[in-house]
Amino acid sequence: MARVGQSYLYEEDLAPLLNDDLSKEDSASFVTNYINNWASKQLLLTKAKINLPEENLAEYDALVENYRTDLYTRAYKEALVEQGSDTLITESQLNRFYEAEKENFRLKEKLIKIRFIELPKQFLNKDEVIKKLKSFKEDDVAYLDSIRGTV
Repeated sequence: MARVGQSYLYEEDLAPLLNDDLSKEDSASFVTNYINNWASKQLLLTKAKINLPEENLAEYDALVENYRTDLYTRAYKEALVEQGSDTLITESQLNRFYEAEKENFRLKEKLIKIRFIELPKQFLNKDEVIKKLKSFKEDDVAYLDSIRGTV
C-alpha cells in the first residue's frame, strides 16, 4: 500500500484496523490518513537515524530492546497468572506464608504514633485533655475535636 525507503506498509497491516461499520468513504479517509501518518513517521525516523550521533542511536536501540523484553516478559507473567492457580487464598495458606516469610515482614525502623493538641496556657482542664488523648475512644476524639476549634 505504501513504501518509504526500505519500510513497507502492507494491506494486511491495515486490515485489523478497519471494521465493517465504516462506510466506503470513511474507510478510504481512514486509510489515507493512516498511510500519511505512517509515512510521516517513517520519514522522521529515517532523518533521525541519519542526523543523530551514533552513540545516541546505540543507546536508543538498547532502550527499545529492553522495553521490548519487559513487555514480552510482563505479558508472559500475566498470562501465567491468569491461567494459573485460583486467586482465593485460605486463612491457613496465608498463615503458613506469613510464618515462612516472617522475617520479610519485620520493619527495619521503629514506628511511633503520636497525638498532640495545642492548648493555650490558660486552658483549665489540661488533665481531662491528657486523659482523653491517652484513651482516644470515639467520644474522646469528639471531645478533642470540639476543643480544637476553640483554641
